[in-house]
Amino acid sequence: MDLDNRNEIEAKILVVDDEYSNRLLIGSILNEAGFQAVCVSNGYEALEALKYQDFALVILDIQMPGMDGFELLHKIHEFKQSHYLPAIFVSAVYSLNEYQEVAIASGAVDFLPKPINAITIAEEVSGMPGLAAKFEDGGYG
Repeated sequence: MDLDNRNEIEAKILVVDDEYSNRLLIGSILNEAGFQAVCVSNGYEALEALKYQDFALVILDIQMPGMDGFELLHKIHEFKQSHYLPAIFVSAVYSLNEYQEVAIASGAVDFLPKPINAITIAEEVSGMPGLAAKFEDGGYG
């Protein structure tokens, strides 16, 4: 995959999905597109990662055991009150039409159906306004 707009500084993206194969796929797509993917398997691991690292974006599954994606995003917004962390929901269980509005209303910037399309997710993330700027101004580690 050849994307012309790779960043000199890799933006960290948190990927949260309980399915190993989905984490592996999304992480590989993001890494190849010039980002640094940090993958975790549940909401509790995501909140722990957010304590120690700054991310430009979070990509999260909706249906996960223990804490679903909607609850996780709510907790992220509570935890990260000082700055906005954009989120993209992904899901195989929920249809695009049924949950896109709910995802956006909960604070996500987009909703992508599974199975994940490599080109779609790479273009979606690469095209997000300001993603590189957050790192270039030294605001994130």
